[in-house]
Amino acid sequence: MPTFRVTAQNRAWIPSAPVVLHKTFPLEAPPEQVFARLADIGTWSEWVGGMKKVRVDGPATGVGARRTVWVGTTRVQERFLEWEPGVRLTFAIVASNTPGLASMVEDWAVAPDPENPGRSILTVTIGVEPAGFLRRLPKLVRALMERTTAGMAGIVAEFP
Repeated sequence: MPTFRVTAQNRAWIPSAPVVLHKTFPLEAPPEQVFARLADIGTWSEWVGGMKKVRVDGPATGVGARRTVWVGTTRVQERFLEWEPGVRLTFAIVASNTPGLASMVEDWAVAPDPENPGRSILTVTIGVEPAGFLRRLPKLVRALMERTTAGMAGIVAEFP
């Protein structure tokens, strides 16, 4: 299966990306518990809808950790850029088996709910730069990404 290189960006790049998505999830658990679930990077397929498989490629924690993720027919390799325990995970896609993606970074930030410190607010911000002819179709790319990332709402069921 061919692999297409993707230019790795960092979290600071996200606001300037051609397509930016924001998702917020109120969760019934404190930030430390939510982060512990997120930090178990090899098990995301248990709760991210549409994610078929995850393979950890080397160390499973910390900056530099890598994993390969299968979503539908797409396979991507991700590298973790930021790992702030209890607060945030940020990763960039560095390779994909499908063309059309120049760059993509996901930032998963968890914070205490200001109204109830026993709860958390998870904010996911994603920056995407399409490649090839998709560069001229940002609305289509946004719609595709919204559909592709809808499964991340599965995190809510992890903390009933």
